[in-house]
Amino acid sequence: MLIGLFALLTILLGGSDENPFILPKAEKVVKQIVEDSDREKEILAEMKIYSHEWKKLQKTKKKQAKAISKLNKDHAIDQQVMADGFSKYRVERELLLANLTKFRLSAQELFTGEEWSEIMDQAINIKPKAEKKLSKAQVKSQIQQDKLITAIAAEIEAAFDNQEIRSLANKDLLAFEDAMAQVLVENQNYLTGVVEIMGDQNATREQIEGIGIQQEKIRAEAHASFLELRKNLVNLSSEDHWPKLAKALGKFIQ
Repeated sequence: MLIGLFALLTILLGGSDENPFILPKAEKVVKQIVEDSDREKEILAEMKIYSHEWKKLQKTKKKQAKAISKLNKDHAIDQQVMADGFSKYRVERELLLANLTKFRLSAQELFTGEEWSEIMDQAINIKPKAEKKLSKAQVKSQIQQDKLITAIAAEIEAAFDNQEIRSLANKDLLAFEDAMAQVLVENQNYLTGVVEIMGDQNATREQIEGIGIQQEKIRAEAHASFLELRKNLVNLSSEDHWPKLAKALGKFIQ
């Protein structure tokens, strides 16, 4: 049930630093494969703009996570205020993603077909050494994921002396896990779709924007599940016990 949950939450609640369209060392790769100096300069200029927009997006995500985490600590905060906060920040991200879409459309027109194939082969095809690193990263994520769930379960045990209330809180946590697992199952082909569009030099604006739209749709579902869990735990807990519960929940939105 929990396989892939942490990775999904990282993307949906806290945002992801992963760049879906450009290689980590894109500038070096472009210089290697683009022989026309004028086009090379034009591509690198576009990439500089893209890099700036990408950094803005990452800063926005961090700012959003910090603001939501602060709201989460308040036991008395109105649930709708939390929901409005998530919604507001999704809109902000959509505006920034629109700028990244413009870059992608411009960039794919600057490469020849052969150049595009080569740069995307390097972006998509994972070499054995990189695959080994990815495997270790996945294992690490799974361990971290289990720690987050375990941390909330432990705080539930500590916060509720009444066995009946504790059982209700544990049921709420299980319901959250089930809801997130369902989101994962329903969107298991999401990353495959991203890779396909990433590799298509003739990808349309609609296809590229569709990635962001789908991601925000999934994120909204994750937010709803998180908010439901939080609401139920707030209703069951006292203000004195909330700080530790909030701290455990806050790990999902860092």
